[in-house]
Amino acid sequence: MTSSWINLINRAEKLLGGPAPFINLSSLLTSEAGFLAARARRLAASTNHPLFAAVQSCLRGQSFKSVFPLSKTNAHDKTASQRPSGGLIILLIGQSYSGVQAGSTKLCSEHRKLAELFETVHTAIAIHKSIVNPVFTKNEEPPVSTTDGGEVVSEVEREAWAKDIEVGNKLATLAGDVLLASVSTTLASFYSPKVVDVVSESIGNMIEAEFLPIALQFVHRDTQFNTSRTGSASDVAPAWLDYVSLSRGSLLGGCCQSAVLLSERYLAESGEKPKLNPSLEPSAPSLLARRLGHDWACLLRLVEEKEFVNRAWLRGDRSDATSSVFKTAKNSRAPSRLEINFHECGLPELTFADAFLEQQLNGEVREYGPNSTHATVFDNAADVLHGYDQIGSKLADDLHNSVRDFSASSRRSISSGQTAPIAMELLVEMAEQLISDTLEYRTT
Repeated sequence: MTSSWINLINRAEKLLGGPAPFINLSSLLTSEAGFLAARARRLAASTNHPLFAAVQSCLRGQSFKSVFPLSKTNAHDKTASQRPSGGLIILLIGQSYSGVQAGSTKLCSEHRKLAELFETVHTAIAIHKSIVNPVFTKNEEPPVSTTDGGEVVSEVEREAWAKDIEVGNKLATLAGDVLLASVSTTLASFYSPKVVDVVSESIGNMIEAEFLPIALQFVHRDTQFNTSRTGSASDVAPAWLDYVSLSRGSLLGGCCQSAVLLSERYLAESGEKPKLNPSLEPSAPSLLARRLGHDWACLLRLVEEKEFVNRAWLRGDRSDATSSVFKTAKNSRAPSRLEINFHECGLPELTFADAFLEQQLNGEVREYGPNSTHATVFDNAADVLHGYDQIGSKLADDLHNSVRDFSASSRRSISSGQTAPIAMELLVEMAEQLISDTLEYRTT
């Protein structure tokens, strides 16, 4: 993590009275903890199901005692974010609009619950996405040592392995459902139909993203959906942006909008009302907060993808779609179409580079493994990075404009003891730093 980000995050945490909250699986799964823990321990002893990698990655770096035994195989650290969490952005937006003293009101508690809800939804969706397709799994042999290692897998062992995968799927389904149920309880506790509608729509958008043509083609191995192949990054960018907008931008945007909606209710109940620009609609601040959160999430995803791709090509790495985590469940989220081994929440994720390279390679079926060649990937490195530059410029402009507009919409007269100007200043500085990061690896 750069010193700039460390400084910004430390200042934000000091202003907010502590770090952004993260989910606590032990408290969320109290009634189911015994069952889940017992079954998960048994499963972890025999099968490295992606469920464990997803849970481990979502909670890496946090102080927690998980009811899940973490996988022996370390999840990929390469794509772990070094920047502010979405929860921190939500808290800053709420603080910048309300200006109340952190930790002193019910509103601050609601904002923190909203930030925790954001993390919970992401973890629940990641756990659900770790489910292995049992049809594919049963038709393929589990990864074992070659004959050089002297290991032979019997039919009984193969069936036992497939059965363990099915058990892991059931655990992943149950765990994800329980987390989403806790989200529903949290939403109800806000007593705000508008917040329920906004967040529920955002969760639906995350699910919808998995059924976009680009996701079905690249992530779910559905060959019926093919993008047009004209060889231009501009042909791939809209589809990738739609996917990231729904899968990443929608939830953060919805939670940021909800933070302002809760702030507006609190200010109305306390008899205080922001002095808004008279030319703006009353709903403008919350909608602008939504746009800010959406633009932040989309640009952050692009920056992390671009940094990962750039580091990999600078080192001359050869991507291997069968990562260590997925060697035991290679059809779960490790499709043959993914060239770039980018991981998020412990699971391989579609990148813009994957979509662009699919165009360049004309959808050819490629085999992966130690003997495969990835010359075409490296041949197109400059074009891929140039495509990232083009998209990054657009997203950076969007974020700059959304921060400016939100700041203007929520500007009001406040007393010296309130913290809104400080929170807004931090938001502006963080946005500028993220925009600066998009320029770090620009191609000439």
